Amino acid sequence: METTHRNEAILLIRRCRWVMLVMILCDMTLTMIGQPPAYWTDPSKVDEGNKLFHLIMSKGPAVSMAVDALYLLGAYLLVTKLPARLGTALMLALMFGHYFGASSWLYMRFKLGAAGVIGYGVLIAVVLTWVGMPRQRQS
Repeated sequence: METTHRNEAILLIRRCRWVMLVMILCDMTLTMIGQPPAYWTDPSKVDEGNKLFHLIMSKGPAVSMAVDALYLLGAYLLVTKLPARLGTALMLALMFGHYFGASSWLYMRFKLGAAGVIGYGVLIAVVLTWVGMPRQRQS
């Protein structure tokens, strides 16, 4: 019985880790697009609420994008290689965290309000359901 649950968790991770990566990329993309024009000539003008990423982004866009690439790789490897329960928990934590990050940009910087945040949440729910719960084949 335990092996079945472990195998199901591993399959869930294999299916949904790609959604996690897209969610992280959405947050990262909105973060870069949302920077004020001054950032591109003076990285100290960065607009980022996460203190660690604020520090990284203040080093310039090239450094920021390099760290983002390493972050994506690290997230993928950790979620894939950790034991199933821990990998699933990390995957969900990263999804929730980056949903919040992207939603903050949609709400505050891009002025989409609650409709933008809810719409993004519905889109994620639909994609996760479609990817995480494939249709059963009829025999």
